[in-house]
Amino acid sequence: MSPRETCELLRRSIPPLAHAQAGVLAELCGGWPLLAAVVGSNVGQDIAAGAPPSRAVADASTALRAHGPQAFDIRDTADRHQAIGHAVVASLDSLDSQVAIPGGSSLRERYVSLAIFPAATPVPLGVLEHWWQAAYGWSASAVRHFCRALADRSLVSAYLADRDAVMLHDVFRFYLRHLIGDDWAVLHQSLLDTYRPGRWSDLDASDTHMWRHLTYHLAEAGLDGELLDILADPSFVVQKVSRLGHQSLAADRLALDALPTDGSRPDDRSRARALADAGYLLHGLTAESDIATTLEVALRRAGVPSAIDRTRDPIHVEWVHDGPDRVEGHVGAVVGVATHGKKVASCGEDGTVRLWDLATRRPERTFRGHVGWVFATAFSADGATVASAGEDSLIRLWRTEGGEPVGVLAAHAGRIRSLAFSRAGHALVSGGEDGRVLVWDTGRLALLRSMQTPGCPVWSVSVGCGDAVVAASGEDEFVRLYDLATGQLLAESAAHRDWVRAVSFAARVPLLASGSGDGTMRVWNTADRALTPVGRMHALPDRVRAVAASDHAELIVAATEDATVHAFTADGPAGVAKAPAGVDWIRTLAISEDGAVVAGCEDGGVRLWATDGDKLGLLGPGANTVWSAQFAGGGDLAALGHGNGLVEIYDAATGDRRRRLQAQPGRVWSLASSNGRIAAACGDGTVLVWQDSDDTPQLRLNTDAHRTWATAMAGDLVAASTADGTVRLWNAGSGKRLWERHAHGGRVRSLAFDEAGQLLAACGGDGVVRLWHTPTGDPVTSFTYSGEWARAVALDPSGRRLVIGSGTGDIHVGDTTTGQLTAQLSGHTSRALMVAFTREHDLLVSAAADGTVRAWSLRHQRQVAQVRVDATLHCAAFDRRTSRLLVGSAAGAAMMTLCTATDG
Repeated sequence: MSPRETCELLRRSIPPLAHAQAGVLAELCGGWPLLAAVVGSNVGQDIAAGAPPSRAVADASTALRAHGPQAFDIRDTADRHQAIGHAVVASLDSLDSQVAIPGGSSLRERYVSLAIFPAATPVPLGVLEHWWQAAYGWSASAVRHFCRALADRSLVSAYLADRDAVMLHDVFRFYLRHLIGDDWAVLHQSLLDTYRPGRWSDLDASDTHMWRHLTYHLAEAGLDGELLDILADPSFVVQKVSRLGHQSLAADRLALDALPTDGSRPDDRSRARALADAGYLLHGLTAESDIATTLEVALRRAGVPSAIDRTRDPIHVEWVHDGPDRVEGHVGAVVGVATHGKKVASCGEDGTVRLWDLATRRPERTFRGHVGWVFATAFSADGATVASAGEDSLIRLWRTEGGEPVGVLAAHAGRIRSLAFSRAGHALVSGGEDGRVLVWDTGRLALLRSMQTPGCPVWSVSVGCGDAVVAASGEDEFVRLYDLATGQLLAESAAHRDWVRAVSFAARVPLLASGSGDGTMRVWNTADRALTPVGRMHALPDRVRAVAASDHAELIVAATEDATVHAFTADGPAGVAKAPAGVDWIRTLAISEDGAVVAGCEDGGVRLWATDGDKLGLLGPGANTVWSAQFAGGGDLAALGHGNGLVEIYDAATGDRRRRLQAQPGRVWSLASSNGRIAAACGDGTVLVWQDSDDTPQLRLNTDAHRTWATAMAGDLVAASTADGTVRLWNAGSGKRLWERHAHGGRVRSLAFDEAGQLLAACGGDGVVRLWHTPTGDPVTSFTYSGEWARAVALDPSGRRLVIGSGTGDIHVGDTTTGQLTAQLSGHTSRALMVAFTREHDLLVSAAADGTVRAWSLRHQRQVAQVRVDATLHCAAFDRRTSRLLVGSAAGAAMMTLCTATDG
């Protein structure tokens, strides 16, 4: 019976029933007329007794969902013929007496056995044919004939001929489960016995149902030992993910959690837990070799051997070093904070979202699921939901209490920079680098509308004016207002003279604060849904990264790039607090209900300021880890630069530490090596150069620079950048500066020499890559591409080819003799951190903040291998001589080898 026919049957038997109310019951009845008749009779009796139709329908729906058909099983003998239980039994009895299936027998038992399949899941006819033929001697034609007969009698809710499957309504399944009783595990075992190979990892690739639901059937069969076997088997997990995707591991994790905790097989349990926990890292991976190597890294980090030889894979793991021992706080920059009551949510560079208790100043839980940086987090109006978003273009929703995932929202085509909930209801606003401002219904997990934006990348959104207006800003000088209900542009103003990084509404008054890279913060009156300036703060010493306004705008705070928080009231400046030494930036701000300022800092710390002092207190400590990587000693040594100014030197083959060098305080931004020297770009802008085994720096260069983002070496040459876009070149032996060139309008983030040291390439925030002839400092050529900023650059040994890694993750290859770009490789979803030419002319290697290392074929312009080392990466280096890859992340460092065709 169709849903429409079921609705008509219900409305005929219950005249007062509205169409929508009948539709609710029809859906639950699943097209079964017997069930519809009994449910309709019960609802009709309730209405006749005086119950409102809406309440009678709601009560019936609740009963069906909670108790199944026996909720309507009438105990009075005279009325038992109307009972669901009796109707089901009668239908089952009629199968054997009235239905003949050539090649099939015991029809009642076969129908009842359909209940062992997972709820709300189509049952493939191929699985029934395989099981019933092997266990009961049924022919394939008999199975299909029988399923059609079940559909004709409404004993299944659907016969899906196009999908070669049948659907059993959950209401039926509930009752049939009751009929099966103690035979439940026996039936699961019967199904499993017909499929069981020598090892479950040898299961045929075409048996999709068994790959997807094997853990369920093993658990229901009570075969806990076999279940743990497959959960701890990397080979099984690799094949399952390659066939079904990483989401398929979610059920495996639940099955692992449900196993008895009797302390047996601890090694297998540890391996199973490490494999389950690494599931989110497999997002986007499809090749078995890529999945296997990613899991290999995760298992090694967990201290669990994988027991599988992966040395024939394109990339294999040599060793891993763990990150910081303390993991309560963020590792790397905190770029988003939000408050609700006494709770604080923070997110950042390490790909996590962390929940804190303001009262106890203790962490409560950590949410993991994103890959890449998490830029934004927000609390729902009732505080029950935490939203997060970032580089993976996804919005994830979590339950504040318990930490369970609620859902995923996907529509953005680039990084999501900002989130803001309405103060009432379920509306969530997101702004991203794709230029879109979107409004979501988090209750229904649905996209409601898109604002009428000009397409400029958006960095900040805020909801105000009684949940009627959305403010947005980004990579231009404009602040814009939109109507939340319609998406219409209401007003825009270009009063700032640089990117507007942040906007923040006061929740209970129509005031908006905006902060810009021009060093100003403005306050706007938005009472008439327009932008009317009411104040401007000029005296901020650096670019404004974040602003926040209290509920009634009695306090507005701004964070500048000199790691300072500035407070303002209606009377003007009200205080300043400076971050501790070694903290480069404060990236994000929020104000709690009791007026405390929450600041997310570059060192991973979440700090508090009461505004009546000049010190920032600590809510959650950060843990800096590896931030720069380089090979030295002809590829035999690996150098790692840390956030605390320490440089560690390791044996590249074994991972054993050889030396420690103390640089300047703060993050070591870049490392370089040549001719037995190591150079480090330090947090205070200084470039230190060490010689051979000397632990005292031989040279101190760039001492007048506030920030040095990049350094490079070739022979006796050392190059470094400054914060204003200048490139400098020195002789590393004498320390003499040879020349400097003002190269870029933005930061210079990467420098590279050719093998002979005759060419120097530099790239940065203006999207231009420039090359100079090092003996003279004369420009050679430049490469420009619009819409992106250049983050990494490398030259091949001859200097004739150049590779550029962009801020969006795209990789471009150019010919330095013509100045033309010749290829583009797309796949990374976040900024490139390292690009390099390998020993093979056709092969490139790259690493990006999306957590992956990838190998590329230039001839075919496609990816040939990838490994996700962590949710996000901080740095990477490649040694062409040994084909080794060194990567650093929040979890520590990993050494891998790229196995090229030359290596076999």
